[in-house]
Amino acid sequence: MSTFLKNNELTKLGGLNNSNYLLKSNNKKYVLRIPGKDNKNNFYYENSILNLVQPLNICPDIIYHSKDNGILISKFIESSQISIDIYNSKNFLNTLTFTLKKLHNLEYNNNFNPFEVIEN
Repeated sequence: MSTFLKNNELTKLGGLNNSNYLLKSNNKKYVLRIPGKDNKNNFYYENSILNLVQPLNICPDIIYHSKDNGILISKFIESSQISIDIYNSKNFLNTLTFTLKKLHNLEYNNNFNPFEVIEN
């Protein structure tokens, strides 16, 4: 990992709960996410879910993810802003529906109890 982080350039990106950076290293682009101090995500579960969805090709490739502190490095995907016309297009909506169906058909064993979350 230390070789990966040599000769790089960091550019701050937006984010509400995390510090996000565009990381340029060895002529490749990545996104570095450093969770904010108030981030209460369960990074162990997040890691499991990232591994589960990776074969679906619906998220960037994960280079590194810490189950302990949630630091994440993923490949950067070049894109542009999507216009309202594209959002409203039948093709976009069909693709979105198909992708959500694939995602929701995955099986994941997690004992999520919303009442426990509220109490804590």
